[in-house]
Amino acid sequence: MHCDMKDHLARAESIGKYISVLHRYSMMEIGKELEPLGIGVGQFHFLMCLSHHDGVSQESISSHLRYDKATVTRGIKKLEENGYVRREKDEEDGRVQRVYMTDEGREIVGEVKKALTKNSDILLEGFSPEERKTLFELMAKMFDNAVKHHEGCE
Repeated sequence: MHCDMKDHLARAESIGKYISVLHRYSMMEIGKELEPLGIGVGQFHFLMCLSHHDGVSQESISSHLRYDKATVTRGIKKLEENGYVRREKDEEDGRVQRVYMTDEGREIVGEVKKALTKNSDILLEGFSPEERKTLFELMAKMFDNAVKHHEGCE
């Protein structure tokens, strides 16, 4: 029996289901593009964060991206093994690990950005500029709601 995902989602009337499926499909597409670089879908966020904030602590990455510390540690370790980042102890506080992009890491940021742009282009195909603007405004509002709720629950 063939399951038509679009019909299934329409019947479900769940924002979460749409977000979940869009996320899974996006991660598959991005993963396919990044696989030749040895970067998994669990690591590109860290690389993009470092491209804007090189030398931050692992804890700062965790806080900024809203990932738990163990996930950040594993992702950074994988990027380090592939030669894209290096970790150094903070000079003032030896307990703190600072993360820096290597030359190899800086070289592939453009490829990561291309993969992310390609995925966005796929998802937004057929959208008018006004629809894109509205979508981003609504998603930002949903994001703010989620953050407020989550922070209120801690």
